[in-house]
Amino acid sequence: MGKGLTAMKGEIMTEARLEKLTKEAQAGDAQAAYEVAEYHYGRCEFAESFAWYIKTADCEHPNPMVYFNIGYAYQNGEGTGTDLVSAFDFYEKAAAFGLPQALYNLAWFYQNGLVVKQDFARARECSARAAKELAGLVDRLHEAEVREEKLRQSYLEAMREFKDASSQWREVAEENARIREKLCETRVKKCALKERAAEYGKKIEELEAENRNMAELLLKAQFELERLKQKRP
Repeated sequence: MGKGLTAMKGEIMTEARLEKLTKEAQAGDAQAAYEVAEYHYGRCEFAESFAWYIKTADCEHPNPMVYFNIGYAYQNGEGTGTDLVSAFDFYEKAAAFGLPQALYNLAWFYQNGLVVKQDFARARECSARAAKELAGLVDRLHEAEVREEKLRQSYLEAMREFKDASSQWREVAEENARIREKLCETRVKKCALKERAAEYGKKIEELEAENRNMAELLLKAQFELERLKQKRP
């Protein structure tokens, strides 16, 4: 008999988001209209929520849950007058989509003979369908949880691999930094050696020039000695 959980997952409803959704809903967006209706229902603004539920139902491809919500509103007089005939009709629309809560409420109508003739067989049938649909939802939820866990494990594995790769990258980067530092030191030494080689080359040239001068002086001295020897009596 309860309405159940119909709250939407998603963004926090800010004024800007509500204004945006309202414009989209007025343009015929079924999902936007449903979110606006749920927003007002959560604030216990039942007249507003009922009006938006009706707006949602008039859109193309509405959320099937809206039929149950309208049926619940008619049954309990939330935002509209109590109307069990309309409640039953909308529960049937919701049940056509396999909503367990709608099927359970239909079973209650049949069991108590409200609007329709009391029919325990139909009540059991609706209850059995509701249990089957609910079991299917539980199974799908479990499968979704399994997939989510696999995705989570894959994500964690990817993060571990990313951390390992990052660690290896840091090691390579550090090694590259050390290599670059060595290369810089080598370049500095090479420049220093080049400067020293240039200095040595200059000194060698100076020494070679000095040697040539000394050789010339030696030759001149030898010529002078020979000349002096020839002058002796």
